[in-house]
Amino acid sequence: MARKIVWSDPAIDDLEAAIEFIAKDSQAYAANLAQLTVHAAESLLSSPIEVIRSLILSSLDSGSSSSAHTVSSTSSRRSV
Repeated sequence: MARKIVWSDPAIDDLEAAIEFIAKDSQAYAANLAQLTVHAAESLLSSPIEVIRSLILSSLDSGSSSSAHTVSSTSSRRSV
């Protein structure tokens, strides 16, 4: 059975808002954010453990103990 990435509506709305905000100053940076975000999500399909490990290590490297990554479940979702 093939896996797929499912994006919640709020997640898509937030990403679109961030891209639009960044695009006001730089179309290139906005496009880069979109590409990196989709790539990061797609990488979950091939190696979810490595993605989680990478997030944990980057949190430790940044020295920020208050940063948290949360996943929320919603009833309305879209897939990409």
